[in-house]
Amino acid sequence: MEKIAINFGVEDQDYYYLPKEMTTRIVANYCNCNVNTITKIFKEFVAKEFLLSTSKPYILNRKKIEGYFSISKE
Repeated sequence: MEKIAINFGVEDQDYYYLPKEMTTRIVANYCNCNVNTITKIFKEFVAKEFLLSTSKPYILNRKKIEGYFSISKE
């Protein structure tokens, strides 16, 4: 998801903003998944505070994502 945000979205110090045209279907196609899978992943991301909401435009919490993956790499 971070790769999608970097390639297609706008970023600032705290967040990645995906374009409002970026639908779950587009994300699913990009990730080679079905829409139901992406919907479930988005719900999990909201629970972990990686994604602010499951509604568009999708806004990713950059610090949470980077913090999680920096811990995972150690």
